[in-house]
Amino acid sequence: MTPPTTPPVKELRCHFCEGPVDVPQRGWTLGRKAYCSAHHILEDSDPWVNGQSAIDYAETLHHMDPSDLIHWPWKAMNELAGPLAPGRLTYIAAFPGGGKTSFLTHCLYWWLTKGKTVTYLPLESDPGEVFVRLACLEVGASADEALSFRLAERKATGDREAIILHDELTVAYRLFRDKRALLEQLRISRIEALTVRSFVKEVAIAQAMESDLIVVDHVDHVETEAGEFGSEIQTSNALQSEALKAAKRLNIPIVLATQLNSSRTGNDRLAHYRPPSTDWLYNKGKKEQMAANIIGLSRAMKPGIDPNWLSEVRAGVRPISDVVHDNRMAVTGMKLRYGGAAKERTSLLAYERGRITDLDAADQRETLASRHGVLLGSPSERRRAS
Repeated sequence: MTPPTTPPVKELRCHFCEGPVDVPQRGWTLGRKAYCSAHHILEDSDPWVNGQSAIDYAETLHHMDPSDLIHWPWKAMNELAGPLAPGRLTYIAAFPGGGKTSFLTHCLYWWLTKGKTVTYLPLESDPGEVFVRLACLEVGASADEALSFRLAERKATGDREAIILHDELTVAYRLFRDKRALLEQLRISRIEALTVRSFVKEVAIAQAMESDLIVVDHVDHVETEAGEFGSEIQTSNALQSEALKAAKRLNIPIVLATQLNSSRTGNDRLAHYRPPSTDWLYNKGKKEQMAANIIGLSRAMKPGIDPNWLSEVRAGVRPISDVVHDNRMAVTGMKLRYGGAAKERTSLLAYERGRITDLDAADQRETLASRHGVLLGSPSERRRAS
């Protein structure tokens, strides 16, 4: 009787040189690419394998449907910076009180209406305040009026407009409560300060929720946990790096609000109303390194301001309110990795009755011209103005 024979084992070939695999690979499993002892060091670094993976990603970007991208609520912003792309960090920078939270709340409201799932870390406010802002956008009320209780006080005096807005907000909260889909789309974190550990946990929760993007307002609220890092700047560095890793790993955009510092402007009283500079950022070098885009927010000055008035404002003998436009928000491409000629360009948005909207083209042109000291009109009109 002939004994049964063992089926021959298929000879493994090196994925790089196609020679025989002369040394068994530790932990080798079926389907894993094998390498000979001379080229085993190339495992996970094989240029052919990595190149194929990179081309797959490039083709994914090439064939991405515009409807799958996350756009800004405003035409001016989409033209300036383009939509939010997966795997990239975008910073929104402004001085304290410069409109970061209002800007991001408008974005949040827009993204939710488009069916996006968002993980939101509002480190400067609590979840209740976020819903106050969303409700105000729903009915066209000023969030500042509602949160400062001025709206309630106006209602108590019998102000007809305040009574109507107060009643509409009551309805908005009731509708929010009943919208299960909305509440499942939006997760508002309750953490009060960022540590590397807490941020990693929030990213894991976002991944479990299959969030379309993560928003942090703002990323400079850092704390150092025992055993982590020696200083806040080291913690900040680690957080920026973790954010970029998370964006790439989850293949989603992450938006980080960050603060500009007046002390870095030489305490210029008009710095809040000029195109912002990355030199004014906290931890500037790391953020510039990590960011695909840094968008600066500022207020705009009124058209046709007398230059002497600006000198008087800087000297403190004239109030800033004399030169500042109440209803304009300027957005500047401080850094646009793929912006080309759009870098350092500024666009304007209208900010009225608690809502941010695109600005009429003619009005935008006039205000921007004034911002840059350009006189519009015919030659005779420009001579008279000068």
